[in-house]
Amino acid sequence: MFLIKRIIVTISSILGACVGMILLALSNAAFHFNLSFSQVSLYGIIGGILLGIVAGYYIMYLIVKKARRFINNKLAGTLARFSFLRRI
Repeated sequence: MFLIKRIIVTISSILGACVGMILLALSNAAFHFNLSFSQVSLYGIIGGILLGIVAGYYIMYLIVKKARRFINNKLAGTLARFSFLRRI
């Protein structure tokens, strides 16, 4: 699970950096912020990586939550039988 978390967070960070650069470049062109190419690149990458890390952890939270629900639903009958045997 640790490796899967790292892979998802890394991929979302890379994608976030790309999207951050593109959005900052478009907003720079649309709203005339007068940022240079290096500023757009640097700020876009930093902001995108931070947003990508946050998004990666949120995605992991949703995946783990869904996996736990799936496992509990599939094993509910088995777990109920074991709890019944413990009471005897």
